[in-house]
Amino acid sequence: MAGYHKREIPHGVFGEIGKIREELEELEDAYEQGIRIMVGCELSDLYGALEEFAIRNGYTIEDLRKMAEISRHVFESGYRTPRG
Repeated sequence: MAGYHKREIPHGVFGEIGKIREELEELEDAYEQGIRIMVGCELSDLYGALEEFAIRNGYTIEDLRKMAEISRHVFESGYRTPRG
């Protein structure tokens, strides 16, 4: 197989979940290959796919950033749900 990736990765449609999946699989492949610059490229492609999906579904990247910050704090603190 010619191209950047070592495995067959199905193509998704920009703005749909399939494109996010495609970019994530490409990121995983680039990481497995150990090609740092390709990892950066795939991260930016994944960001673009997420942004477009979010916009088409009524979210902004700022909405996602705010929730990501909350999640980061929760994951770092180790406290996700009330304990009884």
